[in-house]
Amino acid sequence: MKYDVVSTIILYYYNIPQKRKMFQKEQLDIDNKYPYLSAVNVDGMPHGSSTSDPAANVAIQRLGDIESRTRLKEIDDSLKVLFMDEKHIRHCIDMIHARYKKLILWRYGGQENWVQISNKLNVSESTARLWHRMALIRLGEMLERVNGIREIEVRARDAEA
Repeated sequence: MKYDVVSTIILYYYNIPQKRKMFQKEQLDIDNKYPYLSAVNVDGMPHGSSTSDPAANVAIQRLGDIESRTRLKEIDDSLKVLFMDEKHIRHCIDMIHARYKKLILWRYGGQENWVQISNKLNVSESTARLWHRMALIRLGEMLERVNGIREIEVRARDAEA
């Protein structure tokens, strides 16, 4: 796997918590705007505290909440995909050498520059960059073993755009 692809996937991985928070906020906003969506399910049966008036429940269901329900389903699906992507990428990062793992954490998670990283590793800047290339190679090898890596790659590139 090419360096730039691995790098894009790592950046995507470190942005997943931010994306998850964004989706959860949108989910909460919809829940606050339409609190009855969680109380009355699509089957019309009450699933929590809601009005006991059956006619009101039917009216509530018909009030444009179809779009909100659809969006909540889309958000739920997106959160599941993010969770699985994060799990797969984290597993691959965990499988590489600890030195490479730290380097990836500092470079991408901490957004540190090469001088800071080389000082932390107590090596020259050129050695830190060499280890970075090796880390990307090793991580790329691990990522190649993941089922669905091409889909993760597409999502990572889309998130970058």
